[in-house]
Amino acid sequence: MLATATQRWYSSRCTAQHTLPQMLLTPEESIAIQNQLGADIIMALDDVVPSTQLVPERFEEATHRTTRWIDRCIAAHARPTEQSLFAIIQARSLGLVALS
Repeated sequence: MLATATQRWYSSRCTAQHTLPQMLLTPEESIAIQNQLGADIIMALDDVVPSTQLVPERFEEATHRTTRWIDRCIAAHARPTEQSLFAIIQARSLGLVALS
């Protein structure tokens, strides 16, 4: 679980709860690590928006960023015949959130 994460157009800078140093994770680095691990199923890096976020523009921004990142993940995937690459789908129901 992440303690903090900051997304930019090119990467995500995050700090895990169990470690102190921050790490910069690009889509390419994420895929390279998963390729090296040899998992049958690997996941593309995505921009996660907290479900408590009430600003629709933040969801739009995350959607566009994740779309750009999946293209970079596909390009970086070195073992497509051995590992299946999946995108992560984030969803939120605006009907369940009271907007004021």
